[in-house]
Amino acid sequence: MTDPRTSPATLHVVGAPEGLSAADALTWSWPAPGRDVIGFGYGVDRAPWFRLEADDPYGPDGQPLGLGGLYELVAFDADRELRWLLDIDGVTTRAVVLTEDHRQGTLRRLTPDDGPVPAHLLAEHVSRYTTAPAPLPDGWARLHSDRYTDALVPYRWPSPVPAPDDPDLRLALEYVEYVTEDEHGNLTVAETRLTGIRPYDGPRQEDDRA
Repeated sequence: MTDPRTSPATLHVVGAPEGLSAADALTWSWPAPGRDVIGFGYGVDRAPWFRLEADDPYGPDGQPLGLGGLYELVAFDADRELRWLLDIDGVTTRAVVLTEDHRQGTLRRLTPDDGPVPAHLLAEHVSRYTTAPAPLPDGWARLHSDRYTDALVPYRWPSPVPAPDDPDLRLALEYVEYVTEDEHGNLTVAETRLTGIRPYDGPRQEDDRA
C-alpha cells in the first residue's frame, strides 16, 4: 500500500572533500552565483544568519560575514542543503549536500494535500524594524520574543508588506520530509531537508503573545 500523501523521490547525499573551511564548503555547494541561498551558523558566542551573495555570505549590515569561530553551518535554497561541521578536535571538517531527484527511489517525499508543508516556528513575533527603531535592509526581518534574544534573519517580504506590528505575523523554517513506508502503510521519517523561510500559519500557543 502506498500512502497518497507521498511521491517517489531519490535523495542524494554528496560528501565534500575533507578539510574544507565553511567558506569553501559554500563555494563547493553553489559554484555559480545567482541562487537565493540563506543559512545560519553556530559559534561559541554567536549564531548568525546570512544570505549568500556571489561567493560570500553577507549579514544584515551588508558586509561580508566572517565565518571564523563557527563550529557548525547550514545553508540551503529550494533545491539543496549544505551541512558543514567542525570536529571536536578543532581541525577536521566534514560537509555534505542533500539534494533531491524526482525519480523512483527507496524514499518517498511527503506531500500533504490538506495543508502546508512542514515548518518549524522560528519566533512568536517578527518586525521590519530594529529596536531603534529603524528600517531593516531589504531582505531581512527581526525575530523577537520575551524568551529569546532577538535575531535578524534573511526574509524577502511580500508585497504589500504586512504591518510591522501585526501580532499574527510569524515566520517558520520550511522543510521537506522523506519517509519510508512498511507493508502496513506506516510512515517513518528517514531524513529532512530545509528549503526556506515563509510565513507561519500553524497553531498558536496560549502564551505566544506573552
